Amino acid sequence: MTLQDRATYVLLPVEEYEELVKADMVREAVARLEDPHAEWIDFDDYKLQLAGSKLAAARKAKGLTQTQLARKLGLPQSQISRIERNPDRTTVRTLKRIAKALRVNVRTLVG
Repeated sequence: MTLQDRATYVLLPVEEYEELVKADMVREAVARLEDPHAEWIDFDDYKLQLAGSKLAAARKAKGLTQTQLARKLGLPQSQISRIERNPDRTTVRTLKRIAKALRVNVRTLVG
């Protein structure tokens, strides 16, 4: 049989097609889990990275630079940068001050 003689379409019941798709998704997920080069991150670390991203996004949404926000709070710009990178390295009080300055709920920033 040549390539030209082969069928180009296959007709399957929808349920069978969905099972094939699921099986392929499972194979792909397993391959990723078993990849020795995959880089894994702790979920708590990921949540902190996400919180830092939320802080930066909220600041940018208000049209403020790190320097401008720092001036509003009476803090050095480097501290705002550090908090955006590592929000777990600051106090709840400072996070509340930042939230107030940005006019957002602190839970929006770190939740």
